This record gives sequence, C-alpha cells and structure tokens, in this order.
Amino acid sequence: MIDLCAIPLTRAPWPQVFGSHSTWHVWCVLLLIWIPAACTHLPTRTVPTDDAAVHLMADLVQINKALKQFKCVARITLTGPDRPAQTFRAAIAGQYPNRLRIDLLAPFGGAAANFSSDGNHLYLVNHRSREYHKIRLGAGSLSRLLHVDVTVEELVELLLGRVPMASKWQAKMTETESRALSGLAFHDIWGIERQRIDLNADRRPVGATWYDRRHHAVQRLVIDALQVVDGFDLPESLELKANSGDRVKVRIERYMPNAPIKDSLFILEPLPS
Repeated sequence: MIDLCAIPLTRAPWPQVFGSHSTWHVWCVLLLIWIPAACTHLPTRTVPTDDAAVHLMADLVQINKALKQFKCVARITLTGPDRPAQTFRAAIAGQYPNRLRIDLLAPFGGAAANFSSDGNHLYLVNHRSREYHKIRLGAGSLSRLLHVDVTVEELVELLLGRVPMASKWQAKMTETESRALSGLAFHDIWGIERQRIDLNADRRPVGATWYDRRHHAVQRLVIDALQVVDGFDLPESLELKANSGDRVKVRIERYMPNAPIKDSLFILEPLPS
C-alpha cells in the first residue's frame, strides 16, 4: 500500500521532470490537444426519446397561446422558517416574456412597495424607507425578493397559466401503479430527473418539482385551484415552496386576460422628494 504521507510535497526542479523548458512547452501543447479529444469520448447516459412525451410537450406549449398579457388583483402571502407570514393585497400586470409589475398594498391602505421588470432592468421602490433600486435584469431571479428561486420570465409564465418546462432535457412520461397518466419528467444528459410536471386527468399542469444533480427536490410548485376566464385555463391559487422552508402563495381574486398595458407601466421612477 502506498503511504500518501511519505510522498514529498516539494516539487522537483523543471529539468528533472521534463528535461528542459522547451520540452515542457511541447508537453503543454500535447496536453491541450488531448483534453478536448478525450472529453469527446467520455460516455454519457441518455434517456430514450419518448414520442408520447414529445407530443404532450407540444400540447402544453399551446396552452393559452393567445394569452400574451394580463392584469390581475391578488393576495400574496410570504412565509419562511425564520419570519412570520405576511399577506399583501397586490395589483399585478404582466406581458410575455419578461415584463412584470407587482404593486404591494399596505395592510391599512396605501402603497407598501412596487416591483417591476421592463425586460431590461429590475426596479424596486420601498415606500416606507423611500429606497429606490434599478439593476440590470440579468437572469431575472427574484430569490432576494421572494426567497424562492423563480425568475421574472417563469413567474409571468405561471400567471399566464403555463408551467415552465426544462425542455432542453429529454422528456419521459411517468405512470402510477395503475398505469394512469400522472406526469411528465425531464432527465439531463446523465439520465437524472431534474424536473417533474404533475398533470390532472385533463392533462393540465397542477404542480411541478425541480431537482438538483443528486435528485434532491429543491423547489415545488402546487396549483391548488384552477379557473377558466374568457376561455383561458388559469390558476386561481398557486404556491411555490423552496427546500429552505420559504413559501410564496398567490391567490388570484380577479383576472383580466389581454388587458391593454402601456410600456411605461413597467418603468418605475424614484419617489418625489
């Protein structure tokens, strides 16, 4: 058995290892050529194509295809393991793919905070502290605001009645013991399930779970109730749950599909002095 503790940690001089600096350069070039070639031969696990899953994905993409924007009145509840539940009445407007505005109203009237994305920047106005923030949209994650890992684009999709799909990975149908349709699973190139979408008997999404590379659930979506407004299938109540214990629940009280929206609605300015 090799005693790792007995191996000297001091590095031998370059001439003893490679002979000369020119030889060292040759080794570097050969190594750079070999690494990409070797990596192309690394085996990867793949999930066989599931034609039924591909057809179902196409159907899910078509849900509410004619719905491009909306306005709604809702109640948003934020809870976490180290903070009490807070419920806000909210006015929300959204436009596909990444324009969103949320106005939170204070419990006793008046505005509490405004959040917005115009597709390029995120805006936040806190009426109590009079703080104003404007930052580049980037990936558009709302984790610092809502404490769950959801992007602006994903939240807009949810409020448009669609569940964001990990379509870059391979899809596969999942079944229960009775072989009844229960969901759609997405597997990465190593064959690990990274997302599962739960479906009801009408093949409408009613929930989803996201997994990390070790197949540990990191976030869960539950659509508690569905509604039909002007022919569109929409959530009436939905909740996002992070594995940290943080939760965001949105209960929609009134929904206006394809309501007219001005571009200026998504641009917030600082509060007047």
